[in-house]
Amino acid sequence: MNGKERRAAIQARAEEGFLQDPSLRNGKKWTELLVLLWVMSRLFFFVMDLICVHIGFIDFNPVNIWAFLLSLFLALLLYKGAGMLAVFPLLGGILMASTVFRERMLSLLSLDLDGVLRLHILSYIIATAVQILTMSLLLLLPACKSYSELLKRVVQEVNGSQEHRL
Repeated sequence: MNGKERRAAIQARAEEGFLQDPSLRNGKKWTELLVLLWVMSRLFFFVMDLICVHIGFIDFNPVNIWAFLLSLFLALLLYKGAGMLAVFPLLGGILMASTVFRERMLSLLSLDLDGVLRLHILSYIIATAVQILTMSLLLLLPACKSYSELLKRVVQEVNGSQEHRL
């Protein structure tokens, strides 16, 4: 079974699961919404980071590019039902929150800063809060957990049937 056939088999079995339990579609919608919200907050921070680098407020850090690319990869996996992977961005969000408090970013917002720099700090705080909130919801909402479990089961079934053919 090639990749295209495998994806089609997974999609067909997922549709069967949606027909058996229509509430799973709700889990898919919540998962899509939460992942999209997370990616948008990361994109906002990434763009503000690039703008601040361009202006010269901060130094270029290639880790930020890799972090954004990793978030896109994780978003794809989360969308495809790997819900337990949300633990890793959740832990990353907790580390980001420690940076917010350690660097006193909230109090920096009360200073008279350039608007772009203020927006950069705010984008980091927003990305932190959104990351913690969305990943927590992906892990805790019953609808998201059910959707993730369905896709995990479907992938295992398709992979299992593929192994029997060999």
